Amino acid sequence: MPAAFLASLPEEKRAAWQKVAGLGVELVRLWSSAAVGWGDVSVDSEKFAEYLGARAPEVAGEGVLQTLHTADLYLACACSHGQEQALAAFEEHCGREWERGIARFSLQAAESAEIRQALRTRLFVAAEQEAAHIQRYSGKGAIQAWYRTTTVRATIDYLRATDRQQRLHVSRDLDDHVALVDLELDYLKRNYRQEFKQSFHAALRALTSEDRNLLRYQVLEELTLEEIGLIYGLHLTSIARRLQKLRQLLLASTREHLQERLRIDDEELESIMRLIGSRLDVSISAVLGGVSK
Repeated sequence: MPAAFLASLPEEKRAAWQKVAGLGVELVRLWSSAAVGWGDVSVDSEKFAEYLGARAPEVAGEGVLQTLHTADLYLACACSHGQEQALAAFEEHCGREWERGIARFSLQAAESAEIRQALRTRLFVAAEQEAAHIQRYSGKGAIQAWYRTTTVRATIDYLRATDRQQRLHVSRDLDDHVALVDLELDYLKRNYRQEFKQSFHAALRALTSEDRNLLRYQVLEELTLEEIGLIYGLHLTSIARRLQKLRQLLLASTREHLQERLRIDDEELESIMRLIGSRLDVSISAVLGGVSK
C-alpha cells in the first residue's frame, strides 16, 4: 500500500511522506475502517491507497491522514470506478442532500428530474477530456455537504443555461434585487453563517481604524475617490491603490479565518471566497456599522 500511495503523490510532496513512520500500518488501518458501513462496496487496498495519495494533505506526518473523511473517500473511489453497489450506497447516503440543495429553487418535476440526471452523469461518467466530477471530492469535508453544494451549482448552471433566472426563490435579508450569484452566496452563508460572520468581523477588526474609515467613506458614505483624497490629502490614484490593497487584505484575512474554523474541501472554500468577493461591498455595508471606528 505505501508504494501505491507514494506513487500517486505529486513529486513535491513525496519526499516528506516517505519519511512518515508507520505509514504502511496507518494505510491498512484506514482502508479497513473506511470499508465499514458501506455493505457490499469493495475497494482494493492498492486502489484506495492510490486514491488517498492523490488527495493527501500538503503537510505530511503521523495521523495527518486521519483528518480526512477517509470513509467518504472510500465510497468516492468506488463510485469513480463505476461500481454499482457504490453508486447505490452514494444515493442512499447523499440522496437527502439533493432535496436540500434544490429546496430554494422553484422547479417543475420534469426540470428537477432533468437536472438530477445531468448531475449523475457529470458525477460518475468521465467526459472525453475530463474525469468524472466525483474525483474532485477531496475528503476535507463530508461528502454529503460536498454533494449538496454541487447540487446547488448544477441547478444554477441549468437555470443560467435555460434563461430561467427569474424563477429563483432568493433570501432578501441583504438585497431585494439579487443576482444568481447571490443565491449561491446565500446558500453557502446559510450553511456556514456563524463561521462567515465571525471570520468577516475578525478580518474587519484587524484593520486599523483609518483603514476602516477609508472603507466607510467609499462603501457607506459613497464618497468619490477624489473626495476621499481631499480628506486624506492624497491623489485619487493613491486612494484607489490603497482601497484595492485593503480589499485584497480583507479577503485574504477572511479566507484565513474561515480556513481555521471550517473543515471543507478546497473547492468549496474557493467558492465561498469567490462569492464573498463578488459581494464584498454588501458584506462591508452589512457589518461595518457594528465595528468601532
